[in-house]
Amino acid sequence: MMTQTTDNDEKSQLFRTVRALELLGKSHDAYERGDLDACDALVRQAATECGAFTVQGIRGGMIIGEIPKPDDEGWHRYLDHQRDRLAAELNAATEPEPDVDEDQ
Repeated sequence: MMTQTTDNDEKSQLFRTVRALELLGKSHDAYERGDLDACDALVRQAATECGAFTVQGIRGGMIIGEIPKPDDEGWHRYLDHQRDRLAAELNAATEPEPDVDEDQ
């Protein structure tokens, strides 16, 4: 059972990470167009929906260069990769377990 809980926790964290990245990207876009109210609101939304620790972890990763910033060239590639990981995890969770013959 511990593995099931750990797998669910990892999927949940990956979902929160992808969602936070999306919202932080939108926040950056709002900042770039001069809409500071929307920028702040999107950061608050990310912290509320995904957790302040998730958002701060992502922002810290951006500061030290582990995660591209929204205005970096690799931002969209990184976000797409995280979305693909989430999709793969969700698809794997819906696939039936293979039948295992106990005699083999």
